[in-house]
Amino acid sequence: MKNTDVIILAVQPQMLAEVLLEVKIYIHEKHLIISVAVGKSIDYLQQNLQSDTPIIRVMPNINAIVAASTTCFSISPTVKEQHKTIVATLFETIGSIIELPENLFTIFSAIGGASPAFTYLYIDSLARAAVREGIDKKMALEIAASSVLSSAKMILESNEHPWELVDQVCSPGGTTIQGVTSLQNDHFASTIYDAVSAVIAQNGTLS
Repeated sequence: MKNTDVIILAVQPQMLAEVLLEVKIYIHEKHLIISVAVGKSIDYLQQNLQSDTPIIRVMPNINAIVAASTTCFSISPTVKEQHKTIVATLFETIGSIIELPENLFTIFSAIGGASPAFTYLYIDSLARAAVREGIDKKMALEIAASSVLSSAKMILESNEHPWELVDQVCSPGGTTIQGVTSLQNDHFASTIYDAVSAVIAQNGTLS
């Protein structure tokens, strides 16, 4: 550890205090600390290490497994551009990465970190609905997942607001508007809002 320039802390949050005690004795002025421990702030890390140690807090998501993570990072005041370059170089190998101020980190934990689980659930629900109507589950999953993937691509590349795209799919008196209004009647949007709030609230208990 003494001969390294970068130390990555990738442990469960309840284990971090013990790990920091071991790491602290090896820290020198050239070290960069990268933490992917959920719910542990930069301030917490500084209190358990030297206060001037450059620290970058990073959160990838599970889609890193297929090199498609949406990752964010926040920095301590002593972090330099070359440190940010190191993090970008490391984490761009598993997807995209964006810098955010740390006060927005817990929001990202919901819409970037936890949301893949919500999306998996949505895809599975679409597929199960199709199975109920007569399509094979494997084929239904492929169709649903492909549709979600292409819809995300449409939002990222079309520069149109999602609701404008919704309106384009919904013809007057057509079939899609029936599904959209059914989702609205069943409080689809507010259910998502509540799920995001629940993630953020739980994240606060880990600090």
